[in-house]
Amino acid sequence: MEDIELVRAADGDFENWIAPRLGPFGGWVGSVVPRGFDAYVRILHPSPARGGEWVTWAEIVRRNGRRMHALAQWEAIAAPAVAAVPAPEAAWAPDIGNLPQHCLHALLDVLEPFTPATKTCFSALWDGYGQLQQLVPYGFTAHGFAEFDRSGPRAHASLQIPQREYLVYRAPLRAAALMGDWPASDWFIPQSPNLFWPQDTSWCVATEIDFDSTVVGGSAELVSAILADPRLESWQVSTGDSLASDGDKINT
Repeated sequence: MEDIELVRAADGDFENWIAPRLGPFGGWVGSVVPRGFDAYVRILHPSPARGGEWVTWAEIVRRNGRRMHALAQWEAIAAPAVAAVPAPEAAWAPDIGNLPQHCLHALLDVLEPFTPATKTCFSALWDGYGQLQQLVPYGFTAHGFAEFDRSGPRAHASLQIPQREYLVYRAPLRAAALMGDWPASDWFIPQSPNLFWPQDTSWCVATEIDFDSTVVGGSAELVSAILADPRLESWQVSTGDSLASDGDKINT
């Protein structure tokens, strides 16, 4: 296996190009992912079901007699449109602020051809996680796990945007799937990056800590590739679209 190493970004490793391109803080697409890309796509976090399975939003909509659309909100589609006997099986809410691993791997597959040959990317984690001392990732190599990095959370560069601050790591694209809580070398609780982007800033992925979906901005070709991947439940959106809990004006 190829060595994958995550390195804490130092001051000067990257420019804070994201903050100037964000809209006012809120539930808008353009408030979590930079404006100015050709196209944007929303990836819905699936619902975890009993037995380790995953359920799409489209399936929940089918069960509950709701309507699926780009700005659907979980609270709106999770309740049946009309009373039913027997009532549809209750669904577990999707992960908030965390793209499940199988979806993250699928997204990385799509992103790879659109990433510079160096594959150098920056991954950022929100600095407010309570378990942040364990949310410091470390490298996985063919020879096993590296030593745990328990250094202080502010020992390296940070990224500041309105209402949020992130700890930043420099690593190959695939390292995004190694971030998370490692209580032991054989115990991994994944946490997808809240923001990550390639060195040439040609795309950006945002998993806002309060959202149950992930937003990607990039070229029209990249967005089309994401929309075409059957492993990802995705919808094209624009920067002015609301992903707030009251943003679903159809399933009311």
